[in-house]
Amino acid sequence: SLIWNPASTAAAKPELRDAFTRAIPRGDILRTAAGDIGSLVSAPILRSHPGYNSKLQVKPFNLDAAAQGFEQAGFKQQHIGSPRTLGPDKPIFLRIVRLSGRQELLEKMISDSLASLGINSQFDDPNTTGVTFDAALASVFIPWTSQDLRSVAHSDDVTDKIGRAHV
Repeated sequence: SLIWNPASTAAAKPELRDAFTRAIPRGDILRTAAGDIGSLVSAPILRSHPGYNSKLQVKPFNLDAAAQGFEQAGFKQQHIGSPRTLGPDKPIFLRIVRLSGRQELLEKMISDSLASLGINSQFDDPNTTGVTFDAALASVFIPWTSQDLRSVAHSDDVTDKIGRAHV
């Protein structure tokens, strides 16, 4: 999960957090990491947790909508391939703290997606001092078990018409 810091310049406005969320291919990340086990949620809370709000909709990956959101919020891009800026000579640079250790593939997928929109990013360890982080990268770890986790990982019925479970 990426958890946005609303106190940072880059993620201060809700429309910016929305644009950043749409800019990250969370579905691809989930499929790469977990295959068919799991589903996207709208917050870093498991579906079975009492605080989970099923009325919040998952924002889809959409680079065009993300670019439009950045433009409307003042993160301008002169042309495709140029850095996105907030005023003259102020390129957007996203600092993300790792809360669960280095995850190279995940970090690359996020960085590449943001870079395609003209936003550079850097992942740091939590002991980095003197930095205000724009977001935190956290993982939910559930050890593999013999228990049936489908009710936690899926919101819909996970059996097909002949009754096989999709886990």
